[in-house]
Amino acid sequence: MKVIDKSEFRDPEGNIGVQNRLQGTLRYGPSWYGMMEAQGVLSQRLGRALGSECALVRNILIPGISDPLPMILIGPQGVWLILPSAITGIFRAQEAEWLRYNSRGQQFTREKTNLQATVIAMAQTLLHFIQAQGYGLPEVLPVLMFSNARAHVDSVNPTARIVVTDAVDHFATTILQQQSIMDGEDIAMLVKALIDPPKPASDLAAQPVSAAVELPPAQAWEQTSGTALQPTRKVKLRKRARRYGGMTVAQWITLAVLTILALITLAAFAAIVLGDLSGG
Repeated sequence: MKVIDKSEFRDPEGNIGVQNRLQGTLRYGPSWYGMMEAQGVLSQRLGRALGSECALVRNILIPGISDPLPMILIGPQGVWLILPSAITGIFRAQEAEWLRYNSRGQQFTREKTNLQATVIAMAQTLLHFIQAQGYGLPEVLPVLMFSNARAHVDSVNPTARIVVTDAVDHFATTILQQQSIMDGEDIAMLVKALIDPPKPASDLAAQPVSAAVELPPAQAWEQTSGTALQPTRKVKLRKRARRYGGMTVAQWITLAVLTILALITLAAFAAIVLGDLSGG
């Protein structure tokens, strides 16, 4: 698996020095460094399980979005937006809610930051960006992935795919078992569009991705089966043809040719009629 990291805080060897750690924490908050550490752990796990056809793009900034997207897994089977986390504790993903077990009250309470809502917002933002560039990608699947074995999650119809550290290899296996929707050329084209994005588009608001984004509930997955991740149809990723007046250039050319042929036919018919009249 090819790993491409665009973080300004990693050195060429992939390490984060003391100064960069301080700068990154000041910019993105106290949980940032733990997430970056989780990236390294999970990237190694995924790299051992997935083949060379897959690519993992980390920490990219797309136009109009102030916070980087942490991990984007691209393979023949599709695209996944992965939010890595190094947090520990007992959690519950109950439909769209994100709860944490409170040992004092001995009950689950809502967390201030809804990690499910965050990763879904990131995935939908990424999908919007890709489709706005004209690529026919059908979906980006949100995945919340944990690197610490002390994170336990009870999933009850979650709205995002939940993968604890013991299930990372199983997650990779389910990907490899799925139907391919892209080839190597498609993957390379998509990676290039992400690491070398065009200038900011006017329809992308410059707002950070956060848990406060209001989004419709996503499809719920069954954690054990993995069948919900199967693509429904094979899609060839390619640039969509530009449209002018509701039609593509090819359609306009076809219409022009048909119009010319119709005019030639009418002219020939008129010549025959006029010839018959003059002869009479």
